[in-house]
Amino acid sequence: DPKARDKFLGPDAAPVLQGIRDGIAASATLDAAGLEKLFHDVAEARSLGLGKVAQPVRVALTGGTASPGIYDVILLVGREESLRRLDAALKLAAG
Repeated sequence: DPKARDKFLGPDAAPVLQGIRDGIAASATLDAAGLEKLFHDVAEARSLGLGKVAQPVRVALTGGTASPGIYDVILLVGREESLRRLDAALKLAAG
């Protein structure tokens, strides 16, 4: 969705996307509890609400603003595909 991309994948989203990307890459195993902690840690480190973290990641992974729970999306898409999509979104966010 071009509107979602323009709204949520700008330069401000890059540090959030990078934090989630790095956390997923570093996780020994992916599970909902670990992903929830990662999202909360990234939000807290940047003094953001959880929605300001989840929404850019949602757009990066699904291309839109509506989806199942973001942790479920990551688990369904899988580690490698999630990383690939986050890397693509980071390129967009960088301009």
